[in-house]
Parts: sequence; structure tokens; C-alpha cells
Amino acid sequence: MPLGNELKLKAKSAKQRLKSGFWNNVNRKRQAEILEAQNNGKNVQKVKDYYSSYIIESIKAKDSFQAEEDLFLQKVREIIENEEYINNPLKLLMNDEYLESLDYGGKQRYILEISEKYRKAREKIELEKALVQ
Repeated sequence: MPLGNELKLKAKSAKQRLKSGFWNNVNRKRQAEILEAQNNGKNVQKVKDYYSSYIIESIKAKDSFQAEEDLFLQKVREIIENEEYINNPLKLLMNDEYLESLDYGGKQRYILEISEKYRKAREKIELEKALVQ
């Protein structure tokens, strides 16, 4: 997609967020949770960090890539919540057929990408759990 079209789409999306009251809603919820955290002696920075990531995730387009990311996050959540010890969680997250089709360098890159996605997903889930507790 040409840069001009992509920029126009992002601007249109930003305008829609303004019209829909997205920022007002997020700010109201964020302030309420910050106040609640302060009153309950919880870490306010965790609330701020959560809302920073929430805003970024909300702004991302809900295309097939985002749906794939949501599925990946759900798989990681299931792995974390599983009571059994899992020796290699990355193996459960990888596409074996795709992995076998790659050359040595491609396999290395794919494993590193999955590892990074797993780390980020795990951090996000732990942050969400910390806010709930």
C-alpha cells in the first residue's frame, strides 16, 4: 500500500476515535482505576502501563494479523494457566509444517520471532493479572 493511502487510513481511524469518544472513555476509565489503585495501596504505575499497552492495542487495525495475534495470546494464556509443567512452551506455539519448510537460517529467525512474541504475550498476561489482584 502506498504511504499516502496508509497515512490517509490512519488519519481517518484517528478521526473516528475522536468522534466516538474513545479518548474520553479511556481517560475516564484510566483515572478511575488510578484512583482505585491509590485508595487500595496498589501500584499506580502498573495501571498506567496497562493503559499504555491497552491504547496501543486498541489502535491497531482488527485485520487478520490482529486476529492471529489474539489467537496466539489465547494459546499463551492457556499454557500459563495449565497446571501441568510444560518443558517447551514454544514447541506448542510453533507451526511445525511451516518450520520444516524453512532453511536453517529461516528456522532460527522463526524460533526467535515466536520466542519474542511469547515473551511479550506473557508480560501482557502478567500485567493484566497484577491489575486484577
